[in-house]
Amino acid sequence: MGGAFLELGGVAWFYLFRDNAIKSDGRVFSRWAYDNSDAMPGTTTPKGFYEAQWGYLMDSNPDFVTNVAELYDQCGDKIWVAKQRLACEKTLDYMLKRDDNGNHLVEMMPDSEQMPVNLVGANRPQMQRPK
Repeated sequence: MGGAFLELGGVAWFYLFRDNAIKSDGRVFSRWAYDNSDAMPGTTTPKGFYEAQWGYLMDSNPDFVTNVAELYDQCGDKIWVAKQRLACEKTLDYMLKRDDNGNHLVEMMPDSEQMPVNLVGANRPQMQRPK
């Protein structure tokens, strides 16, 4: 398979995603669609990428890197995968920078990007048992 599959349009969608869904800080938009009815207001780009209305989803960053790895596993094209290195590093660096307290856990932002919450330890929300 190799380079011919990848360079002749087999993953043209991947280039669209890589070149338009990764923001300058490394954050990857969580959604892309022809219909952005579930978009967070004001986040839709001209190419159709946006944040979901229910909040910032953090799975899009590791998902991007996983997709690169799986495409490489399918085709074995070392030249192609080398071209994805900087994009993968940028998206993973974004996640690593979210470890504010050095405990190797990524802090999450519920509802907004203003209040970090570490879901383990002292900052963990306490669950209430139903009575």
